[in-house]
Amino acid sequence: NKLKNSLDRIWRVYKDVYILEALIRLSFELSDYKEALIYLDYFHGYHEQKDFIVIKAQSFIELGQPKEAIAVLKMYGDKVDEKIYSMLIEAYHLIDDKQNHLLYCKKFINEFPNLELGHREIIQYYINAGKYADALSVTRKSKEKFQNSPVFNYLEAEIYFFYNKYNLALESFIEAKKGGINSIDLEVKIVYCYEELGRTLMSDSLFTNLIEDN
Repeated sequence: NKLKNSLDRIWRVYKDVYILEALIRLSFELSDYKEALIYLDYFHGYHEQKDFIVIKAQSFIELGQPKEAIAVLKMYGDKVDEKIYSMLIEAYHLIDDKQNHLLYCKKFINEFPNLELGHREIIQYYINAGKYADALSVTRKSKEKFQNSPVFNYLEAEIYFFYNKYNLALESFIEAKKGGINSIDLEVKIVYCYEELGRTLMSDSLFTNLIEDN
């Protein structure tokens, strides 16, 4: 990138902090996460600014180093922040730290009850932990709270699917699809539900369409 190369040459001569900040941001925007981290090593005051904490932590996550990301995010202290909490949820999930993943899901819901993220994440946590009754309970409440979001129809369908309740799963998968969720995974599960319910003509037809479309 010509702009980054030019900024780098200027920074190496003048060591100007504003140029360094621009290099960090530009490297991150270009998805050059290793380069962003290298520049951040020269920026000793980054931990005093939330946006650079986020850049450094997200760079570590993108590079497959979630433990390092958590250490960086903890520099923000105990201040309540939507972005920091959401990144901690992601990072703890990536290292399979179930206790802290659940903790920050609950913190997120308590502090930001009108945002979907915490509700989605805690449902997914319960599903991954095999706690389907808890997952279903939260999903039903979330469906009522976020009536325009098809995500919770899909999550509800996933739970019923795991329970082998294919009639209920099918109903929720179809509602999720009507709401705008489109994925091969969803289509395959709809086909599977029809097959398990003995509606083989429908399942065969949908499966043929899937093959043709993909």
